[in-house]
Amino acid sequence: MAPAIIDISGRIEPVADIARSRIDWAGLASLLLGAKPSEWPAEAFEPQRAVAGPSPPNDGKWLHELEWHGQRMLAVIADGRARLWSGDGVEWTERVPDIVEALERLGLQSAAFDGELIVGAGAEADYAALQAVLSGERSEPLTYMLFDLLHIDGIGIERAPLVDRKAVLEHLLRQAPRELAYSSHILGNGDIARAVTVNQCFDGLISKRAFASYMRGCSPDWRKTRLLQSSQFAVVGYTPPGARHADRGFGSLLLAQPKGKAAWHYAGQARGDFNSALIAELGSRLKGGTIKPTVTVNPDVREIPGALWFKPRFVVEIDSHGFDASGLLRHGLLRLVCANRSVASLRSGK
Repeated sequence: MAPAIIDISGRIEPVADIARSRIDWAGLASLLLGAKPSEWPAEAFEPQRAVAGPSPPNDGKWLHELEWHGQRMLAVIADGRARLWSGDGVEWTERVPDIVEALERLGLQSAAFDGELIVGAGAEADYAALQAVLSGERSEPLTYMLFDLLHIDGIGIERAPLVDRKAVLEHLLRQAPRELAYSSHILGNGDIARAVTVNQCFDGLISKRAFASYMRGCSPDWRKTRLLQSSQFAVVGYTPPGARHADRGFGSLLLAQPKGKAAWHYAGQARGDFNSALIAELGSRLKGGTIKPTVTVNPDVREIPGALWFKPRFVVEIDSHGFDASGLLRHGLLRLVCANRSVASLRSGK
């Protein structure tokens, strides 16, 4: 069976607000298997959490979503007013007024949502930017990426099948304010979900039993698959910063691996949206350089505009999706600086 949805970017273009009172959300929700009239308390609730899994399942009993890199966020609307909590029960209502207003503009009297607060695309490279926004260091729009709906206008649907809950949620968000987005999915085909996840530069996906109820706490009905590989490389240069990172003095790191007894081989670049402490640490290490590569570069590799090279200087750990046909890292992301490991030890493997 072909997947129900190929695009799992999670983005839905907003349309103009309409008179939402025309839609009988309670009537729609009451049609779901397991739905029943209920009240949802205006307080934090324990979210469902994923357990680690070896690979995304391929059968039609599962659906697959991107693993968003953000802040887990639970939302409750009671008497038309919205409140939000983190996954560990800390209230965030006052910290994210734009998200609160967007939820209230849905026009619902009561509701309960599960989702993730993100910046940008919500990939790992955007997580540092989210932390900077939440700490007040930067100003960028937040998005509440919603992946589950548990209650709506007096009807409890947490016992309904996940695919049905998500169908109502998707319908609701097609007319939502810009700050709210729907986390879409691929149904059944884990191999396609893995390929789409890698192509969109995400490092993991969450597989969920498509016809299961919402269960509080850790549950095998939700499985997290990590798709990135971690390896260590020597830093042999850097690129100039683009417009977005003009204030930090560098763009990406140039990486190399040992080759033979003495040579080094260019392995690609590593990027990231680094926090201020990491920018300061890297800035102290990324000084000087020459426009001529100091390591062996495959002749079919394109010239890197503005690159500055130096001899292997320090070691970093990089997450990636492996290597491409040219032997370069695919979507390399800096994980950490290995301050206690020397370049020489990288060659010896010790």
